[in-house]
Amino acid sequence: AKKSAAAPPPQPKAGAAPAKEEAKKTVDVSKIIHAGPLAKVFQGFQDSLALAIGPISEMVVKDSVEIWARNGECSQERLPELVDLLVKEIDDPSLEAEFKLAVKKFLI
Repeated sequence: AKKSAAAPPPQPKAGAAPAKEEAKKTVDVSKIIHAGPLAKVFQGFQDSLALAIGPISEMVVKDSVEIWARNGECSQERLPELVDLLVKEIDDPSLEAEFKLAVKKFLI
């Protein structure tokens, strides 16, 4: 039993490797969302998402933008990828459709 208790320490070490990789591509999510060139778009996404999932939309948008920003440039062209991430959080087909319709104007 003591040997299996010793097994967990390697797990945090394994978990540390991805954290180092993530650190290479550090993103200031707050700056991207509130001060970046797409700030108005993100606010629109958040407002639209709030209609679907309520007040947790702010946290969901922040987490999704962070993932999205780490995967490439924060650009207008990549916004559909962000919409796909956000839609996964809704989990209701009719609300997903409403959200997609509401954010369509930002995807031009």
